[in-house]
Amino acid sequence: MSKYYSSQTFKWQIQSSALSIWPFISDTERFNQAIDLPPVIIEENELEDGRVERFEKMTLYGMNVRWKFPPYNWIYGQIYTQNRVYTHGPFKNLKLQIKLIENDNGTLISY
Repeated sequence: MSKYYSSQTFKWQIQSSALSIWPFISDTERFNQAIDLPPVIIEENELEDGRVERFEKMTLYGMNVRWKFPPYNWIYGQIYTQNRVYTHGPFKNLKLQIKLIENDNGTLISY
């Protein structure tokens, strides 16, 4: 089976500080609603060692999509990353990173 890899980067320069836009950038539920994704259903499974494994799922264009949801890695007002490992659906893995880089013109958003 062939492995396919795709990478996209989008950048926007805005006239606001990174700290003022962080609440909007980091609110993934609001972002999902803005791009018309269906609600996410959360499943949590307690493992034998006491840790909790979290999965999220949705039905997207008639497909059941489910992924393992490890914690976000983030630095407040600067960056967050997410790595979804899919158990159902058309994808195997999704890595997402959003960086906020302040400059003389406001903030550069790299997504």
